[in-house]
Amino acid sequence: MTEKGRFATWFPRNEQNLLYNTKEVVKYMKSRIPTKEEKTELLECLLKHDYKNDENERANIEGFVESAAIAVFDNYITSSPGYSGKLMVVVYDGSPEMTETYTWVKENESNIAKIYRNVAINTSN
Repeated sequence: MTEKGRFATWFPRNEQNLLYNTKEVVKYMKSRIPTKEEKTELLECLLKHDYKNDENERANIEGFVESAAIAVFDNYITSSPGYSGKLMVVVYDGSPEMTETYTWVKENESNIAKIYRNVAINTSN
């Protein structure tokens, strides 16, 4: 059997095991609700980047975060070399189109990962 590529960085891929590997990856990508700390990180990120640290908006943002549907995937991994780690999907209660995706990225040489917004979608009119 010859290897025809890589599935992520730790799953070898060939014709026989592609389906098995996909199931293995999905098995480790179970979602959960966010912790209080993760919600606080999200709140602080929104406050800093969307509201320029306007503390008068804190209560509004807390309400948005508390009413949103949020799923966290601790072991998310792309199907090709790319991202591997924690991922958060936020769907705000205004509409399913009001969706944001966040990952945690280590900055500089520190081992501390900070929340980073990858995608923000709002197609509602």
